Amino acid sequence: MESKQPSRPSQRQRSSWQATQHQRLHLLPGPPIAGHQIQHNEQNHTVVINGLMVRCTPDEYALLLTLLEHYGQPVLFDELIARFQDASLTDSALLKAARRKLTCTLSDLRHKLWPTDFTIVRVVDVGYLLLHQDNLWSLAHTNDERQ
Repeated sequence: MESKQPSRPSQRQRSSWQATQHQRLHLLPGPPIAGHQIQHNEQNHTVVINGLMVRCTPDEYALLLTLLEHYGQPVLFDELIARFQDASLTDSALLKAARRKLTCTLSDLRHKLWPTDFTIVRVVDVGYLLLHQDNLWSLAHTNDERQ
């Protein structure tokens, strides 16, 4: 019985694979958030937060970068919707569909972010903001103490 050994990749195949791997792993720094290391790769729609990789859809990636750039500050609904929809939002049916898509996309992204200790919070009648989960806890208790 003759055993076949797998053929070794040629030099050309290896360099092509290495170039592809380099593109996949090429991470750009930022956006900067104090106390956290954030990196991203637009080509692969990937964000690395404190060493944890978050793979995103193109829409999730655009929204997450926007939220990271405005960390701790609300981002208006219209600004977020503009990240994935070019059409005018004057038509109420289009606006309703866009808000629904935004809600669903951010809900999916919220689940992906959970291991990173970041979360996305809806600010009623304003938009959304990105916070560290510890800040969310302290905000909830600050509101409890005021009441």
